[in-house]
Amino acid sequence: MASAFGQQTEIVYIRNLDKKRTRFLVYLGKEMLLGGFMGLVFGSLIGGFAYYMFRSSQIALSVGLAMAITMSIAPLLALTVPTIIKKEQ
Repeated sequence: MASAFGQQTEIVYIRNLDKKRTRFLVYLGKEMLLGGFMGLVFGSLIGGFAYYMFRSSQIALSVGLAMAITMSIAPLLALTVPTIIKKEQ
């Protein structure tokens, strides 16, 4: 899930980076907010599903937090790598 989210972010950012109409920090802030929100939503859903399946709050919490953290970090990596590569050229 985080991979798909990061890949979409990266593709849109690379397109805008090529057209030279992007500001890294503004774009990063927006994407981090969106990633955090989506991470909370999907983390809660997956955590709830894990609790339903396994009846363990520890498993549900670890699965939900893992989803929330990876969804929150995905935009950071998706934007940082193309920016570094573009600056190296």
